[in-house]
Amino acid sequence: MLKTLLKLNFYAFFASFGGKRDKNGTVKKRSSASITLYCLLLVFCAVTFMSLFAGMFFTLGSAFAGSEYSWLYFSLMAIMVFLIDFIMTIFTAKSQLFEAKDNETLLALPIRPRDILISRMMLILLTDYLFEIIIALPAICVWFFLGSVSPLGVVCFLVMLVFMPLLALSCACFVAWLLSLVSSRMKNSAYLNTVLSLVLFALYMLFVMRMENYVQAIVANGAPIASAVKKYFYPFYCFGDAAANGNLLSCLLYILCMILPFALVCFILARSFISLVTRQRGGKQAVYREKKLKAKSLSATLLAREFAHLGSSSVYMLNAGISLMFLLAIAVAVFFIPVNQFAGLLEMSSDTMANLFPSIAIGAIIFLSSMTMFTASSVSLEGQSITLMQSLPVSGRKVLLAKLYMHLLIVLPVTLIASVCCAIALPCTPLMGVLLIAVPALFNIFMALFGLCINLAMPRFDWTNEAVIVKQSGAVTVTMLGGMLAAILLTVIAVILSVFLLPVPAAVALVTLPVLAADIALWCYLNRNGDRVFAELG
Repeated sequence: MLKTLLKLNFYAFFASFGGKRDKNGTVKKRSSASITLYCLLLVFCAVTFMSLFAGMFFTLGSAFAGSEYSWLYFSLMAIMVFLIDFIMTIFTAKSQLFEAKDNETLLALPIRPRDILISRMMLILLTDYLFEIIIALPAICVWFFLGSVSPLGVVCFLVMLVFMPLLALSCACFVAWLLSLVSSRMKNSAYLNTVLSLVLFALYMLFVMRMENYVQAIVANGAPIASAVKKYFYPFYCFGDAAANGNLLSCLLYILCMILPFALVCFILARSFISLVTRQRGGKQAVYREKKLKAKSLSATLLAREFAHLGSSSVYMLNAGISLMFLLAIAVAVFFIPVNQFAGLLEMSSDTMANLFPSIAIGAIIFLSSMTMFTASSVSLEGQSITLMQSLPVSGRKVLLAKLYMHLLIVLPVTLIASVCCAIALPCTPLMGVLLIAVPALFNIFMALFGLCINLAMPRFDWTNEAVIVKQSGAVTVTMLGGMLAAILLTVIAVILSVFLLPVPAAVALVTLPVLAADIALWCYLNRNGDRVFAELG
């Protein structure tokens, strides 16, 4: 049965990229252009991160290759793989292991809970391997380039790579289990999960931004760091010793340190899996108190429903709205970072930079807005309940408009804060200040409408986990790439026009016209065809 579950899970995972199910359950293959777009996006992201890690490993390798601390190079690589796998896995593990929609259905079948658990852990392990390759491949390539290769060490390195993600997966699943135990006693745990996710993401971004400083500190203090790793992180020392020196005993010890925690976590989770996934959630029992019922309009009720769904899903909140954090960061940064610093960095005169900076600020705001995608997955998140909504005496257009208004009510205030802060802090004319506020607002309306229309054209309702829709669906990918491309093109065209042909306000106003036209066209399409398109979904 475990083999069958593995086949089903991996098939569903790859089918999310290669095809989708229609309402009859048959799989329709995506177009070759769509699959090519996915592949190009993955290759671009992988190459970008590999280049970043290659530069870091070259600095470390140049310092430690051929020395008595050559093992520290690989130990640091193993620690980095562990941290990134853990951060990227912890909340995915919680949603896929304990919050999948088909958990209770599978438990009703003659299937051992252990098999359900392991089959889903293997799917998470696949993503851990992808992160591992992005880090390990540039590390070993740099080591070959520096000419410090031990043939037996390379063999040990390749063998240990197979077992490397198990410790991070074990820790992530154990923490996810603890979070599920806590959240099962809370009325609404989505906000707790979102806050924890943001904290981990902030720590990750802090590490990335200061990575060069950390690398320099490691190079300057190699001996004490090596001593600390050997004393407090012995499994990672074993990895470094085996990879650098070909020590077979260290290789075996490292493999044991990866396998034993994994086996223990599987045993613990399997013992409590049934009670956890079938536990009633909600904390204290509600006590009835008589009070007057306030009637709401249909539109207000549908809007409240959308916000209730958003508030109950940390995956939806975090992945669709993470860029709002960066918009707020821009609002704060413009008051503390002088324009002259950017002028020196970009080798421009202060006058030129002051003239162009408002349009660049607009470009930055709309680029981050292109990554805010509540509507791009909102239709697909209806899941199997889409048929219930269609059966109610409710206009499909109003259902879609509720999703649109939810997006705008969240995004527009944050964008307005960032725009007003930039308009106050940057040297710009009153007309440019008005454009700095108006253009991002129009672009956000475009992204909300564009994402909703794309999701109507590319819906998917056969998911068992919301993370699949929010992170991997074709509608989200197309919306994000299309929005990012539009933001980049508009910014580049505005800068070119303002440098060579037009004043900055005129150039910005000119490139805003296509956005306004797209807003009007998409709004008209939604109003005219919303009822028909919604009725045909399923």
